Amino acid sequence: MKIKKFRAATVEQAVALARNELGHDVTILHTRDVRTGGWLGIFQQKQVQLTVGVSEDPHHGKKGDQLSQMLSPMQQQVQVFLKKQGVKPSIQTNLLLTSTMIERSGVTDFKTIVERMFTSTMKVRVKKPCQKKLFFIAGATGVGKTTTLAKLAAKAIYQDQKKIAFITLDTFRIAAVDQLRKYAEILECDVHVAYDTAQLVRFCETVEADLILIDTAGRNYLTESMPSELLYYITNHVEAEFHLAVSLTSKLEDSLELLKRFSTTEITGLVLTKKDETTSIGSLIELLYVTDVPISCVTTGQQVPDDLWFPEKQDIINWMRLEEEQPNGPSARAERA
Repeated sequence: MKIKKFRAATVEQAVALARNELGHDVTILHTRDVRTGGWLGIFQQKQVQLTVGVSEDPHHGKKGDQLSQMLSPMQQQVQVFLKKQGVKPSIQTNLLLTSTMIERSGVTDFKTIVERMFTSTMKVRVKKPCQKKLFFIAGATGVGKTTTLAKLAAKAIYQDQKKIAFITLDTFRIAAVDQLRKYAEILECDVHVAYDTAQLVRFCETVEADLILIDTAGRNYLTESMPSELLYYITNHVEAEFHLAVSLTSKLEDSLELLKRFSTTEITGLVLTKKDETTSIGSLIELLYVTDVPISCVTTGQQVPDDLWFPEKQDIINWMRLEEEQPNGPSARAERA
């Protein structure tokens, strides 16, 4: 095992430094407070020193079995929680090693240990959508893009008093245009159909609206990519946001493959869909363990506009920690401004 020490102002920052350099499979071996800098012991700054290790053994995967045999009763409870949520064994192992160190530091409350475990290992960020004029959404076929746009449009009209318009590029899916037109009819707003990127650009530049919601064509991003000219326009337009719709029912590998199609600088935020179609949050835990792309909103059902949630950072931590403690979370269909 390769051993290395990192220093930062907080445990979270030290973990981030370690993972950036050594990868997400680092094992936290020890933490302690240290004092650095100053002169003759004066004006020293308090920091956290984190000792981590990363395996260089091809049989690294066996450490999960060894770890299970030496877990404390509290850590066994944490392990049961992670298993219940469907977190894959390799990520379970690293989370358990972190929670073990937290327990050894003197924390004895289960909920506190789980919360600190997540805040220490994950960069949870949120990014409220629809802050610019152009809102683009992309994602696999059937992930819920069109319904999400309708929910965002209803909020923009009824809560924010904005004039909105739809543009759709999804001319391949049967009845996709009709579905968006039906939403536009109910919301009393315009909908425009673009058959190529050039026509889309013309609409974006000429349509008069406070917010334009653009539905891109659903694709199999395991084998296809977004047209380069469209992606170039989105990433180089100062008034454009680009959001990826990711289903919470998807496997981590499929979600990561989708993210690989874009750089982190191109993605404004993630729209997490189909929360109502899964009983576990393992996919969310795994996704936030390996990426720090912000979450923009969460869809919790098919009802427009109710089943849409705009979480804050602490909401996400609480959601991962113990979902049933979220009376105002996604299960309550609470819409937050």
